[in-house]
Amino acid sequence: MNRIRVGVLDVQPLHEHGGISRVLRELIASWDPVMEVTFVTPQRSSWPVLRNYPTSMQLAGSPDLVYLPRTGGSMVLKNTRMPSVVTVHDVGFWDSPEDRRALGAQRFMVYPHFYALRYAQAIVTVSQFTKDRLTALFPELKDRTRVIPWGISRAFATWTGTPAESRASAEYFLQQWLGRPLLIYVGDDGLRKNLSLLLTAFRMTKTAFPKAQLIKVGRARSLQDQKRTHEMLRRLALKVPEDVLFVENVDDAQLATLYAAADLFVSASLYEGFGLPAVEALSVGTPTLVTQCAAFPEIVGEVAMLAEPTLDAFASAMIRMLQYPPGAGVRASAQRYVRSTYAWQRTARAYGDLFCQLVGALPTGQDMH
Repeated sequence: MNRIRVGVLDVQPLHEHGGISRVLRELIASWDPVMEVTFVTPQRSSWPVLRNYPTSMQLAGSPDLVYLPRTGGSMVLKNTRMPSVVTVHDVGFWDSPEDRRALGAQRFMVYPHFYALRYAQAIVTVSQFTKDRLTALFPELKDRTRVIPWGISRAFATWTGTPAESRASAEYFLQQWLGRPLLIYVGDDGLRKNLSLLLTAFRMTKTAFPKAQLIKVGRARSLQDQKRTHEMLRRLALKVPEDVLFVENVDDAQLATLYAAADLFVSASLYEGFGLPAVEALSVGTPTLVTQCAAFPEIVGEVAMLAEPTLDAFASAMIRMLQYPPGAGVRASAQRYVRSTYAWQRTARAYGDLFCQLVGALPTGQDMH
């Protein structure tokens, strides 16, 4: 068995329940015992504004390869001679002006890290959509970029509970009765998530379903985003928690329970590099409605409902899916599709084979579990 020493570098503290943190945990767990993983320490500037944008790193344990789980920190590769791989989750920084505005003056520190991708031996994108956008912006990266989709964590891939059981469990750990029908959105409050449309469509849905409730899972990225969301709720006369329930810091098992308890997963996002929550919801059998935007059509295929990101189209689709929910056979088909297409074993093996190729080792083959 080939054992490759992988030095993982991440320059910003990962939120325990954030998407990249959860993905990285699954990736490392799936590599064991084929890969020997150590964490690489970035050399940080004493200037606060530069602390999350290092240009060098401390290497310990003589890794065979350096892996960056996101674009931030790519500048360290300029002075690195060993093989390196960077995962690009999306290029929203370039495609979404609001992403740049949200960073304020720090946005000027992000540009160099995208340009520094040229120092990586290989770049991984999580969807064909993201690869196409990245290589349109940086054509010189095309030959070094490949697509390896994210996978579904075990909590979702092995879920077997019924909706009724899930609802009872969710009410128990939330210590609250839940509305009927129950909708769920998982993500932050950034402008590109399009919560204004989602909440307005939900307000319209409550005319047909007065006892409907929306669960929003995930913290706001900033106080400004949080204030904007609550102002929208006040404007729409939606009450917290009766109409919209905010939930943070749930683990994968609890999140799977919330997905499975819901009658519908919804996301009105205008820009996703992958759309992990939609896939997780489908994997536990929850009907799913997303916008016909960015990577969503590629990732969910034909197993979710796609709607244009307009109020009439999205609200109509939301009401229709609640009035005429897909049957058990359709849900089971969606589960089979996403569990086979986005199995973590396939993702980990693809990364492992790429790493072996770069360091000149034999392919990992069936050693990956």
